[in-house]
Amino acid sequence: MKQVVIGVLYLSFFSLTLQAQNLTVFKKDPNENTLSKRKMGLKDASGKVVVKPIYHTIYDFNPYGFFLAAEKNTGYFLDATTGKPLNVPPHTDVTRYRNQFINNRMPVKRTIGGSDYWGFINSELKEVIPAKYPIISEFKPGVYVTSVYGENEKKWGLIDTSGNYLIPCIYDYIYVSGNQNDSTSPDFNAVYVKNNNEMFYVNFNGQKDYNATANRLFYNEKYEDALYLYFSLPEHALTPASLQNIGI
Repeated sequence: MKQVVIGVLYLSFFSLTLQAQNLTVFKKDPNENTLSKRKMGLKDASGKVVVKPIYHTIYDFNPYGFFLAAEKNTGYFLDATTGKPLNVPPHTDVTRYRNQFINNRMPVKRTIGGSDYWGFINSELKEVIPAKYPIISEFKPGVYVTSVYGENEKKWGLIDTSGNYLIPCIYDYIYVSGNQNDSTSPDFNAVYVKNNNEMFYVNFNGQKDYNATANRLFYNEKYEDALYLYFSLPEHALTPASLQNIGI
């Protein structure tokens, strides 16, 4: 009797262990790579199909506890251990960006009131920057600002990773770049501005710098009403006050 009880307990423990393990992605036809033809699903550790192969792509976010399963251009968030849909609105444009977290932010598109808007989620799938922008740019590694297009203003502005405006949506163009490891770049620690038809760099000491190389900052081979930003400041220093200190 004791052996039977132990056996039952072992089987129960084994079953629970299998259930607790995260699922893995599989393709119905391992040799099919054509996006329109391939079908992908999810299996558990025993090889049992938990999610039928109906998606053309499944993005594996196992470390964060979920999958992003794409059917046509829409991505659905699935639990990594059960395969069940999570209570998260779908991402309606999985092909526009790379579907990855940069600075713990990933762009997602939501359909709201019949219109499409972009925002950002974090790795916990919380919408940390509301979906309210017709167009956005991705964050870049180590650069904690990005540009957004205001629906009402029809202009570009700049936000940080919390969605706070560093620059309002008042510019025809904003180009954000930066490389924390490239201290030899001529535009490192400087922004390029156009003000009253005068074009110049402003460094982070608030000084104009007419010697900085600007050739690669041309847009269509001519200057536009644009603001070019090259950041190396740490995240905590990117505030409206810090931008005012450099002459914006």
